[in-house]
Amino acid sequence: MRYLIYIFALIAAAAGLIWLVLNTTGATEISFNTLSLEMKTSTLLIVLIIGFIVLYVLVGLLRYVFSLRSRISKINKKRLSAKAGKELIQGFLLLSEGHWSRAEKLLVKNAKHCETPVINYLAAARAAHLQDKYERRDELLKTAVELDTKADIVVSVSQAEMQMDSKQIEQAQATLLRLQDLSPSHPYISKLLAKVYFKQENWSALFELMPLLLKQKALKDADITKFKTAAIKGLFEEYAAEGKADEIQKAWKKLPSKIRKLSDAVLIYANSLNTAGESSLASDALVSQINEQWDERLVELYGQLNHKDAISAGEKAKKWLVSHNENPSLLLTLARLNVQKKLWGKAKSFYENSLNMRPNAIAYLELAELLQKIGEQENADNCYRIGLQYCITKKAERLSLKSEPKVNKAKTNHSIDEEEEFYTV
Repeated sequence: MRYLIYIFALIAAAAGLIWLVLNTTGATEISFNTLSLEMKTSTLLIVLIIGFIVLYVLVGLLRYVFSLRSRISKINKKRLSAKAGKELIQGFLLLSEGHWSRAEKLLVKNAKHCETPVINYLAAARAAHLQDKYERRDELLKTAVELDTKADIVVSVSQAEMQMDSKQIEQAQATLLRLQDLSPSHPYISKLLAKVYFKQENWSALFELMPLLLKQKALKDADITKFKTAAIKGLFEEYAAEGKADEIQKAWKKLPSKIRKLSDAVLIYANSLNTAGESSLASDALVSQINEQWDERLVELYGQLNHKDAISAGEKAKKWLVSHNENPSLLLTLARLNVQKKLWGKAKSFYENSLNMRPNAIAYLELAELLQKIGEQENADNCYRIGLQYCITKKAERLSLKSEPKVNKAKTNHSIDEEEEFYTV
């Protein structure tokens, strides 16, 4: 519509000019110093129009001539850009085919002619990385950032990935920490940093990162579980080895309540407290969790603690017999608690019942040592034999202990007949 208006305006102007020329009479005299020129006014108008047209064409011609170099440059640039685009694709093909050296050279060669040179340098850096040319890789990545500072995060993430792949874990950590400062809410950066801490076994740092990982949902459920378990276990084991029971409790309180309710977490926590010398705290944690959610691993650990009050510990365990009286883990725990109280007869009975329900190499050894201690050598030898057989073949015959005569009181500190009533199966 706009162009039609221009055409109508041009036609109207031309018609008006023609009418003016045809209806103009008289003469016009032009004088310049001694030069004088006289012509009809209509002729002068025609001359002026022709002169304007010639001038317009001349100016257009001059503009064309003077812009020829620029236009040639644009044409050449467009041609080189098209060529660079084709060779970028070829470079990616060479990269995927494993021709890394050729790919790198081709990608760098045409990078300046591409519309997105950062992609060229990223791909070239990948090619250098695959050739184990790590210094050249980093130089190419540096060039990519210099060409486009907005691509810093993208380039640095790629750099961190390649550093991790080449086992440059410390460098990857430095790169990712810088990135985390630039973009704290970037989930992929958090994910890579978690992997770095996991490889470094930097459990305290991974433990501190866990809330952010959970908030960002940066990892799959399986990976979250893996890292979470490793962080808790690793950190608690470090504190346990150093005897830092207070630090274990502080770290435990930092965990979300839903994690503290998990048996896996309680198992790690209680085991660490026990190693750190706080068996009473470990016992309380185990009893509380077992009462809430039965777990045989917790029950077995409860029997392995060095209880300061074995009778009290036994009373708590005895309550579990009501609903788990045929559970081999509970019977094994009761056996160990009786050993702590030096009630050999009851311990022997619980061991025997537990092992006949579920063979256990360590329990065979414990029972054999107990039998040897109380003078029942034949039973001890039989237990050693069955235990060894189980260790080798993973098959065990039924254990049947023979009755033995009463042992010397001085030897065992307790006579079997003198044992006070403890637990019954």
